[in-house]
Amino acid sequence: MMDELVAPFVQLMRGFELKEPTLPYVSNLTGKWITKEDAMDPDYWGRHLRHTVNFSAGVQLLMESEEYVFLEVGPGRDLASLVQAQGGGRQGPVVLSSLGRPGGPDSDIEHVVQSLGRLWLTGAKVSWSDYYAKEERRRVALPTYPFERQRYWIDRRPQSGPTTVIGDGQNNEVAAPGASPISLHERSGLADTYVAPRNKIEQVVAEIWSEL
Repeated sequence: MMDELVAPFVQLMRGFELKEPTLPYVSNLTGKWITKEDAMDPDYWGRHLRHTVNFSAGVQLLMESEEYVFLEVGPGRDLASLVQAQGGGRQGPVVLSSLGRPGGPDSDIEHVVQSLGRLWLTGAKVSWSDYYAKEERRRVALPTYPFERQRYWIDRRPQSGPTTVIGDGQNNEVAAPGASPISLHERSGLADTYVAPRNKIEQVVAEIWSEL
């Protein structure tokens, strides 16, 4: 069906000033990197219109390097699936799609943002100024209190020797020698009176709480 279109198409291409590509890309006709001779040859584009798409060879060429991330531009994952099939079961490159399948669970904007995030995680350079160019910013009221650079940390009191904390029956704590060193702080005023630990377990628990 395309045979009769090749000659008129080549003649049309001869009317354009074909130039050397500024960005490298893989030719679907040869499965290799495009050359300036092919890109500037109208007959090449005629063959490109009619001959078999050499998709597999092009993907294999790109897979020789680990620096590539494949992104399918457009709806669905048809080409992405074909790329993943080239891996032969081994760990292949990252393959993403810009849009999901029609009727999929995610909206288009969700899919785009997720793919953009994964591209960024793989090391792709993202023009964030372009990404946020259309957004409108509004002023937000910040807290009015100043940030006072004062220190409120409770330091451990200096100890002259091993101490522990015992109660004096008046909701206060006093130091007594002979136990592990702990931090001493005044006992908060509580409705109930102090009860000394009655056994070893309560003593250990009391010392832990005293340290805290």
